[in-house]
Amino acid sequence: MADFRKLLGLAGAATLFTGMAFGQTTISCGATAAGPSLVPAAVTFISAEGQNELIPALTLTCANTGGAGSLNLSVYFSPSVTITSPLVVGSTTNTTMLATATGGTTVAGTITNGAATFSSLAVPAGAFTVTINNVRVNATAIPVTAGAAPTALAVTGFVSGTNVTPGSTGTNTTVAFVTNGLLPAKFFSDSGQANSGKFSTGNSVAGAGGGTASSFGVCGSINNNGGVSATPNFFVQVNEGFQTAFKAKADVASGVGLDTATSGTRVKVVVANVPTNLNLYMPISVTSNTGGLVPAILTAQISETAASSGANNQVPVTSPNQFTLPAAGGLFVNVASALSIATGGVFQVPVVNGTATAVYEVTTDNLNVNDQFLIPVYFQAGTNKIVSSATAMTVSTSLGPVTGTSQIPSYQAIASSTVTLSVATFTQCTTSLLFPFVTNMNGFETGIAIDNTTGDPFGAVSAQGGTCKLWFYNGTGSTGSNPTAGPAPNPNEGGTAPYNASESYAFTLTQALASASASNPASFSGYMIAQCQFTNAHGFAYITYNFPGTSSDTMGYLASVLGRGSSGGFETLGN
Repeated sequence: MADFRKLLGLAGAATLFTGMAFGQTTISCGATAAGPSLVPAAVTFISAEGQNELIPALTLTCANTGGAGSLNLSVYFSPSVTITSPLVVGSTTNTTMLATATGGTTVAGTITNGAATFSSLAVPAGAFTVTINNVRVNATAIPVTAGAAPTALAVTGFVSGTNVTPGSTGTNTTVAFVTNGLLPAKFFSDSGQANSGKFSTGNSVAGAGGGTASSFGVCGSINNNGGVSATPNFFVQVNEGFQTAFKAKADVASGVGLDTATSGTRVKVVVANVPTNLNLYMPISVTSNTGGLVPAILTAQISETAASSGANNQVPVTSPNQFTLPAAGGLFVNVASALSIATGGVFQVPVVNGTATAVYEVTTDNLNVNDQFLIPVYFQAGTNKIVSSATAMTVSTSLGPVTGTSQIPSYQAIASSTVTLSVATFTQCTTSLLFPFVTNMNGFETGIAIDNTTGDPFGAVSAQGGTCKLWFYNGTGSTGSNPTAGPAPNPNEGGTAPYNASESYAFTLTQALASASASNPASFSGYMIAQCQFTNAHGFAYITYNFPGTSSDTMGYLASVLGRGSSGGFETLGN
């Protein structure tokens, strides 16, 4: 009540300057027994992310027992919102808001003290109505809670003018409900899982993500069991919050007067913490899953904010030559297959400072259903290219464009609809081997062999290659007296080159100490750990006396496998 009295006072003060008649007042636009005289054409939903959401047309009903007059009208919203209807081109005051009286004139509105104000609207003799169009508001300041009831936005007005009885148009009337236009994103490892609504276990955000973060082993590259299919590595699920939240360009504008749109609603997909040398590909266009109804379509754009005709302006991958295909053992999409399953082909998503951003525009909408899109994401990498990272790859979605309120449409990212989900981790896959006793002192020498068995025909992983690093421990507990750790020698390819699949590498402890560091002592007794940057490493050691002579004092043992850091394959955990 206090707020309304404040508004009434502001509007009443304005009447001192609006030519209020001193004679008979014949025009009345106040509330009646039937209800308020200012009502919306329909109560709708508007997006909580929207900076210039269109309010439904408002109709003011007025009685008039006399002649023509001049009407001033101010429209107020509760809760208070910023009115963002853009200015008319060439004007510094008039906006694209329009008030039209039946049998009278049309005037452009201005924004005064937070109200939509229409001044000196000529009105006819007899009863009339005023229709108000193109009022846009910034809904981002209205609090909404994910999963809670939408917030009501109400409207009331105040009238004055020549031959007009000044007063309120009645109590606040709900004109729209504010709720998320975009629901929080989900991700899935396959389309069947997504379409069935089947969630994997172990979600990184208490089930909200829809899938379990996948693990990739990085053995100098990504390895995926040697496959080259076009199966996406994961899907991002984009869900419309209510039926009219996603609009094509033609449906964004009101279609009245100067209210024009720059583009349709855009959806921005951001993949962060992309490992170095990992390429991402996404489809040129995505069709909604609408259960047999006319589908909506998302079409890829290069710019988030530039004006669009609705057509794709991305550059599609049209031939395998546009991929830098990796050698065997890398992970990549089969271009021919990808083009056949992704409508219009795929495009490479640019990665800048570890962040890949893809922008889609709603070019065909379905205003009678909550649209849902599954956007596949493909990985491509060359062997021995990917750099592992301790930080998980994440994905988030938001509405766009995010720009000034004068551009229609315009959005902000808000916490209740823009969440960040962990979708994949890239860890160095390793095998650690313990050689419990090695020595080259007092006439002894230790021979060491390390095998890279990733090329064996058992199908567990694809062929991998990587270096091995050696750590030496003399067993005294004094780390300062241990030899310096470093790379194992490669007697096959030379130097400290990576160990290749299906090869055995044999060397002595003396050679190992020198290879690890030039500052290492020539002799050592203790235990040794070898950590190899590939899975399925195996080791053997033998200790002999009077090496390289002959001796019966020889013993051998298998190295103990302490652990494997990653399987080196693409793992989908859970259901």
